[in-house]
Amino acid sequence: MIGISIFLLLVIVLFIGLISLAIYTFMYNKSIEAKLKKGDKSGIQWPEPKNIVLVIMTVLVVVSGIINLLSSDSGSGQVVNVNQYVDYATYTSKDIVGSSAENYVEAFEKGELKGYKKEEKTENNFHYIYFVSEEDYDILHPSFILFVEYVGEKEYKCYMDEAKVYLDEGNNFSSSGGGENEEYYVVVGNIDLDSGYGFKYEMGMYEDEAKMEKEVNEDCLKDASERVSIIIEK
Repeated sequence: MIGISIFLLLVIVLFIGLISLAIYTFMYNKSIEAKLKKGDKSGIQWPEPKNIVLVIMTVLVVVSGIINLLSSDSGSGQVVNVNQYVDYATYTSKDIVGSSAENYVEAFEKGELKGYKKEEKTENNFHYIYFVSEEDYDILHPSFILFVEYVGEKEYKCYMDEAKVYLDEGNNFSSSGGGENEEYYVVVGNIDLDSGYGFKYEMGMYEDEAKMEKEVNEDCLKDASERVSIIIEK
């Protein structure tokens, strides 16, 4: 935007300057002519047009310098989204009821969500669907919604999951949790995937609660009976 405006602003300033100079020169000559007719050589003298030209040229140079400075500052680096932040929330099919994310359950049931691209896969006895926004990132709408359900034959008592947001290998953070097994699980994330952020979600199933609680204090999901790992990126 600024790059386009440099030339346009210069043209506008030059045009206004030339018009002003023409009007001033006309009025200057008229004033001189009127005084000569009256024989009046006293009074306040108007500045000569050449002095006005110098003033206009000075203004043009100053304006050009300011515009170039603004252009170099705004165009030399990466554009920063001031709304950029990272946020996500996990739910089970039980605790999503009554939450602000409950309206997304319909997308899971219908298999579609307007404005979002769908990815679906069944892996390691886990069926999952996630929707990734096709719009530019903003803070008001989720960048993705993930649904996961266990579709294997075994009946597990509890589950454990770990969510991780990363920019690169040395720049990431994660959180984990778990509890009684539910029908399905949901993650609603608002992460700027367009800026290189990625999201990794891992889930494991356990036959007894004691085994799960042990892993809370050790390697997460290491001894899960069945597990799945899902990566969401753009």
